[in-house]
Amino acid sequence: MTTTRFFSLALLVCIALTSLAMAAAPNYKFATLQVAGAQQTVVYGINDSGVVAGWYTDAVGTLHGVEFAGKTVTTIDHPGGTLTQCFSINASGAIAGYYNNSSNIAIGFSYQNGVFTDITPPGASGTIAYGINDAGEVVGQFSDVSGTHGFIYNNGSYTTLDVPGATATIPDSINSSGQIIVQWVDVVSVFHSSIYNAGVYTELHVPGATLTLAHSINNLANIAYSWLDAAGNVHGSLYQNGHYLELSDPSGTMTGIDGVNNKLQISGTFLPTGSTVRQGSKGVPSK
Repeated sequence: MTTTRFFSLALLVCIALTSLAMAAAPNYKFATLQVAGAQQTVVYGINDSGVVAGWYTDAVGTLHGVEFAGKTVTTIDHPGGTLTQCFSINASGAIAGYYNNSSNIAIGFSYQNGVFTDITPPGASGTIAYGINDAGEVVGQFSDVSGTHGFIYNNGSYTTLDVPGATATIPDSINSSGQIIVQWVDVVSVFHSSIYNAGVYTELHVPGATLTLAHSINNLANIAYSWLDAAGNVHGSLYQNGHYLELSDPSGTMTGIDGVNNKLQISGTFLPTGSTVRQGSKGVPSK
């Protein structure tokens, strides 16, 4: 099992996406999020309190989950895991992620107040939990003998998601309305992104992008994207009010956006100036 996150709507489905132009970005204040002594720090989800979840690689290459809450940095390690990664966090502080057990099998989890709850659909040979909404519904991917599928977990019940014609389905995020951001792979191994709403998949595409990876949707149906241009450069955009707003951390290049909360605060990664390793970034709209 490998993660597919990149460096991870009723209104939207009614809009002709290809006719939308990139809009001028609002002012954002960015801060680098980096665990002291880590080789790399990657952040994904952000809740309305501005708390960010992600993971870091320590000095010897081991992966650990991490939470940034203001100036407090907390390592999150599953006690039975050889590695831990966190991907999203909801309003009450519950986190979705996965760990590798002693047999090197990926096990999805939700985590809150020091307690891990395993999330593994029946028959799965490996599971990764990516998104969690404020009701505690969790989405992610699992593998079985027939391939890679998406799932929704709700109060002990699992629902399988498979994009028609896809060879792999990877749900990334779920909001409080049950709208789900899904990445999927076609028969020629090309990645796509769609929104799943009321049983219907609608493909998403950032204008001018050669690869669009939607990662997160908030309760207002704003969507966080990472995308590639024709030269292979990474960009990050936020879909809001019918426009794609490109946002970039001024401390470097190649900003990808993975998370967005209801206050339009964002989280993701960027390449710091003079570095070859991507690091975490948090952006807050300037007043």
